[in-house]
Amino acid sequence: MTLFRYKAVALRGAESGRQSGEISGDDPAAARAALRQRGLQVLEIRPAVPSSLSIPNLCTGWINNHLRRRRRLERAELFDGLSTLLESGLPLLESLDTMRKARADQRASMRSMILRLREDVRSGRSFGQALSAQESWFHPLEVAMVEAGQHAGTLPDVLRTLVERHQRSNGIAQKVIGSLAYPLLVLCVGFGVLLFLSNHTLPDLAAILSDSRIEVPRLTRGVMSIGQGIATNWLALTGTLSILSAIVILVRVSAGKHQRELPSWLIRLQPSLSRRLAVARVAVGLTELSRAGVPLVEALRVLAPTVGSLTLRRRLDQAATRVERGEELSQALDDEAWFDAEFRRLLDVGQESGELDRLLEKLGARHERKALRTIDRMATLLEPMSLLILAALIGVLVMAAILPILRLQEIL
Repeated sequence: MTLFRYKAVALRGAESGRQSGEISGDDPAAARAALRQRGLQVLEIRPAVPSSLSIPNLCTGWINNHLRRRRRLERAELFDGLSTLLESGLPLLESLDTMRKARADQRASMRSMILRLREDVRSGRSFGQALSAQESWFHPLEVAMVEAGQHAGTLPDVLRTLVERHQRSNGIAQKVIGSLAYPLLVLCVGFGVLLFLSNHTLPDLAAILSDSRIEVPRLTRGVMSIGQGIATNWLALTGTLSILSAIVILVRVSAGKHQRELPSWLIRLQPSLSRRLAVARVAVGLTELSRAGVPLVEALRVLAPTVGSLTLRRRLDQAATRVERGEELSQALDDEAWFDAEFRRLLDVGQESGELDRLLEKLGARHERKALRTIDRMATLLEPMSLLILAALIGVLVMAAILPILRLQEIL
C-alpha cells in the first residue's frame, strides 16, 4: 500500500467544497476510486513523499527513466516474442518461460527480469501488476495498456502495438542521431588536428624562432596556448564538466513538481521539432491507450508523466480533471502554445463522428512527419555548416604553421 496526498472537491453532503488529505491505496487509480466512493471529485493526487526522502526518490525515478530508455529495444524484443507466442496459443506462463530460454546470448539482466515476471504471474498477480513491479524496465503507460488488454482479452494485439511504438520511437531517435553524427565527426577531426599541431609541430617551429631571437607570430602563440592548455588540463576540464552536469541534473530532479511552468510566449520560442514530437507522442499515446480499452481520463493521467515538458505534463493533468468534470477533450486541451486551433478542431470532428481514435492517430502521424521533415532540413544545413567550420579551423591552423616558416625564410 502507498500513501497518497490528494486535493478534491466534495460534491455532496455538508462538507461540500475543497478538501485535502491523505489516503492509502495500491496505486493512484485505486486511491481515486476510493475517493469517488466518498463523494469526492479528485483534482490532484500524488505519492506522499517525506521531504527528507524526496530527492533520493526523485533520483531513483530519474535513474529508472534512464534505464527504461536504454532498454527500449530489449522491451520491444520481449513484447514481440510474447505476442507471437500468445497468438500461437501458448499460455502466458509457458510463453514467459520460452522467452527466458529462447536465446543463449540473452543478457543476464533480461533473463532475471523475465524470471521475476514469470514468478509474479505464477503467484497469482496479473501480467500488468508483474510489469509494474519492474519499474526500471517498464513504463506506467505500458503497464496500463497491458492491464487493459488483459482485461479485454486482446493482450497479443496490445503487445504488438507496443512493439510498433518502440520501433517508431527508435526510428526517430536514429534519424536525429544520424543527422548529427557526420557534423560531430567532422568537428572531432578538426579538434584532433588542433591538439596534434599545437602540441607537436608548432612548438618545434616556435623553438627554432626563439633560438634565432625571432618573435613568434601572435596567431601561432594563440593556437599553441589553446591546444596545450586543453592537453595539460584535460582532467580538470573533464571533472569540471562532470560536476556541472551533475549539478544541472540534481537541480532538475530535485525541482520536480515545484519548478515553475514556462509562460506560453517562451514555449513558442522553443524549437518546433521538440514541440511537434511532444504533441505527436501525446496523440499517438492517447490512440494506443484508448484502443487498448483505457478510459480517456485515465489515459491522460497515465500519459502525463511520459512527456518531458513540465508545462505539457500539467496541461494533460488539468485536461484529465476537466474531462472528468464533463468537458470535451478539445475544450480541455485549450493551450494554444501546444495544441493549435486545427488540432482542437479535428478533435471536435473526431468526437462528433465517434472516430476520435482514428483522428488522433492521423494527428500523431502528421506531427511525426512534420518533425521528420524538420530533421531532414536540419541535417541538410548542418553538413555544410560543419564543413565550413572545419575549413575555417584548418585554415587557422595552416596559417599558424606557415607564418613561422615565412619568418625563417626572411632571415635565411
